[in-house]
Amino acid sequence: MTSAERVIEYIDLKPEESPNIQNLITLPPQWPIGAMIFDNLSFRYSSTAPWVLKNISISIQPNEKVLF
Repeated sequence: MTSAERVIEYIDLKPEESPNIQNLITLPPQWPIGAMIFDNLSFRYSSTAPWVLKNISISIQPNEKVLF
């Protein structure tokens, strides 16, 4: 099957409904309501890997956007 044939096949597919659609909740309009605070956060991908983030401290208030 070529890429074009595959794209056409996907275009013709009908959307599937999630089996858990009844379990979805509606978020309140004021959501999110909590803040996130990281104090001296350090992160690495494994216990033997070098640190990729070192001593990061940040406070993120509700509805703030964070860009890096």
